[in-house]
Amino acid sequence: MIITIDGPSASGKSTIAHALAKRLNFYYLDSGLFYRALGYLLVSQAGYTVPDLASRINDKDINYYTSRCNYVYDQAGAHIFYEEEDITPCLKTKDVDLYASLIGGTPNVRLGLEAYMRILAQDKNLVIDGRDTGTIVFPNAEYKFFLTASLAVRAVRWQVDQGKKGIIVTLEQAEHAVKTRDDRDWARPVAPLAIPKDAHIIDNTNLSQEQTLQEFLKIIT
Repeated sequence: MIITIDGPSASGKSTIAHALAKRLNFYYLDSGLFYRALGYLLVSQAGYTVPDLASRINDKDINYYTSRCNYVYDQAGAHIFYEEEDITPCLKTKDVDLYASLIGGTPNVRLGLEAYMRILAQDKNLVIDGRDTGTIVFPNAEYKFFLTASLAVRAVRWQVDQGKKGIIVTLEQAEHAVKTRDDRDWARPVAPLAIPKDAHIIDNTNLSQEQTLQEFLKIIT
């Protein structure tokens, strides 16, 4: 069984996907982590600039860095290792948010990473979250969800998350960052953020994490 969870920034997709996978004893696939990792490596290792990421990226670089990454999911969560180094802590910054969003609109990047994720999904019951998992990556998933919340609430969540990493941003800055990412993802020409036509829409603006999880379980079980 495949369960997809799509939605905008800071809607709680990864948190709920991980919790749902644990509750169901499913494998969890964090699609955004792949884009973050590749964007981070293209900049930090290959020397790409932000304008480079918005244009066509060399297929050799995509294959080179993807082949040297190893995705691991265990009780501690999802991790990506690059040449045996866990680079996951480097992947949740504002800069990497931008890198991931930019390369997410590049056709050859999407084709390469989507193929890799489908290979990982073979013979597994899994939960996957992202922005196009129910529309593009797994269009035939048994259950599709679109998780959202108000911009104000998502901005607070993003601000708190940044604070946990020692990055201090104002609420105004957080709202601007989240809205900018949303606008870019909704409007990108390749695999934009979209609500799958047969998705269950859940708004968790006023729900706790456990209440949100229960809304998913009501539909699945």
